[in-house]
Amino acid sequence: MDNDLIAQLSAALVPLLGAVCGYLAGKLRAAAKRAKEKDAADQKQQAALVDGVKSLLRGQIIDDGLHYLAEGAIPPFALQSMELQYDAYERLGDGDKSVNDIVCRCKGLKIRSGNDHE
Repeated sequence: MDNDLIAQLSAALVPLLGAVCGYLAGKLRAAAKRAKEKDAADQKQQAALVDGVKSLLRGQIIDDGLHYLAEGAIPPFALQSMELQYDAYERLGDGDKSVNDIVCRCKGLKIRSGNDHE
C-alpha cells in the first residue's frame, strides 16, 4: 500500500516539478537577457560620457591655449590647469596631435603673473 501511494505521489509530482523547473528556467533566461541588455545600454552610455568629456576637455584646452599663445605669456595656474586637463584628455584615449602641439607650445611661453595682462 505504501508503495502504491509513493508511486501515485511520484506520478503526480514529477510533472508538477517539471513545470516549476521550466517556469524558473524561463524566468532565469529572461533575467539574463534583461541584464545583458542593461549592460549594453550602460556601455553605450559610458562611451557617450567619455566622448562628451573628451570633447569638453579638447575645446577648453584649445580655447585657453590659443588665447595664451596670442598673448605670448601664460600664468602658472593656467599652465598647470591646462596640463591637468591634457593629462585627463590623454587618459581618455585618442589624444589629438594638434591639442598636444598647443599644450607643448604653451609650455614654452613666458610665465607671467596671474595679474599681468599684456
